[in-house]
Amino acid sequence: MLRYLKIIILLTTVMCLPAMAAEPRLPTISEEQEKELEQALRNPDFQRFLRQVDRAGPLLVEPPKIVLPENRVPVDASPIDPIDRQIQTTIENLRNRDLPGYKQRKCDFAVNRKTGTVQSGIKIDLRPGPPVDSGRELDLAIEGDGFFRVIDPNDGSILYTRCGTFECDGDGNLALIAGHIARTVQPPIRIPEEGVVEITPNGKVFALASNGDKQELGQLTIARFRNPDRLVPVDDRCFQVGEFSGPAIDSSPGRPGFGTIRQRTLERSNVEPERALQELERLLQLKKSRSD
Repeated sequence: MLRYLKIIILLTTVMCLPAMAAEPRLPTISEEQEKELEQALRNPDFQRFLRQVDRAGPLLVEPPKIVLPENRVPVDASPIDPIDRQIQTTIENLRNRDLPGYKQRKCDFAVNRKTGTVQSGIKIDLRPGPPVDSGRELDLAIEGDGFFRVIDPNDGSILYTRCGTFECDGDGNLALIAGHIARTVQPPIRIPEEGVVEITPNGKVFALASNGDKQELGQLTIARFRNPDRLVPVDDRCFQVGEFSGPAIDSSPGRPGFGTIRQRTLERSNVEPERALQELERLLQLKKSRSD
């Protein structure tokens, strides 16, 4: 089992960015790492091990984060080969398979007919992940179209997410917290320390006191986009408006064209590990055939 954990560590860390890189550039895989990946993918014991990990829960390894390329980054401006870019994106999807609300990324390539330049970008696979009951009153899922709106504490811009693992920040506001970064839900909703929180399908947030009193705390707002698959990933959880996504269209949940809120529920990622591993094997074989 230890040797399979070693392979898992390789799969989840081989494509991470150097910590001191001046620009977000993605490195290529070494021949040794490529051979080890090929051996892992062809090993039926490893496939069984992955299924055991799926049943057991999240991966035991938390590798460093990687910065994914923005939409329409010219391939010839980066040292990475298009196949390597697809390999790295597939590994990044595998690494985030247990992150609630994660949407797997896909590489998209196009040729500029005027210049003959190959351009690449990241498309977001927006197929919904399966809902799972969590029991936490601040865990939320959107059933249907839409993204939660949170604020970036660094520059005050609005970010968009399907990850509904909300908590209270230092001021008691509903927020998406990852590590030391707290992104407050917009518009802000302050959650009292006592009482039960109730969130309706149309996004109204109430506090229920022990004496039966019911106080409205606020209204959740979600956003839609004309081309949501062209949102730009900021990290594993959040997106920002991209050049091709179109502007955000904000509304209350439950309005025509907008999803509804499910409380005490999380949306699982839409990554299918076995299919992703098959894609990884195909890409590695393609890379090998090109080098022969």
